[in-house]
Amino acid sequence: MDITKTIADKFDEASEKVKDVVDNAREEFEDAKDEMQAKRIIEERADRPPTAVEEAAAERADTEPGRVRDSYQDAMKKGANTKGEGAVTI
Repeated sequence: MDITKTIADKFDEASEKVKDVVDNAREEFEDAKDEMQAKRIIEERADRPPTAVEEAAAERADTEPGRVRDSYQDAMKKGANTKGEGAVTI
């Protein structure tokens, strides 16, 4: 038997094993990610409906969509133009 063929066969076997390990790890990661997302959804859910006082306070709150949008855009512009300390570089 040709030694080159034997080495190639062993390489193919090892490649298949590595592929299987990577596939299994990828599946385990996806399962864990799904579990974390489900847990996060459960944890973020309110434990009770709002009381009448909380609903009234929410109605009185100053949350105009335009004002919120403008504040967000202003903050983004300031952050984009930050220089020196506090600047985030990627």
